[in-house]
Amino acid sequence: MAASDAKKIIKWQGSLTIEKADALKQEFLQAFDSAKEILLDISAIEDIDTAIIQLIFSAGKEAAKRGVKFQVDKNISPAVMQFLKLLNLELSVKQDG
Repeated sequence: MAASDAKKIIKWQGSLTIEKADALKQEFLQAFDSAKEILLDISAIEDIDTAIIQLIFSAGKEAAKRGVKFQVDKNISPAVMQFLKLLNLELSVKQDG
């Protein structure tokens, strides 16, 4: 399926752990096939683990390979921010403008 010019917003919420990683990966793969630009909204995540953080970073790499613009919304939930800080990681986020 060829990618369209559409922008896809993926909104994740609640508790996201390894048990949900495969379903979330499939959501990314479908978006890669249907959009030229993907915005990941993680503002409503209450709990996250390393499998999901790894999935986000992998999605960024896959998007680059496919020529899809991938961004994380700048409104990151406190749970995700705390987890990233614990791992000493940073996400590149969408800036205004």
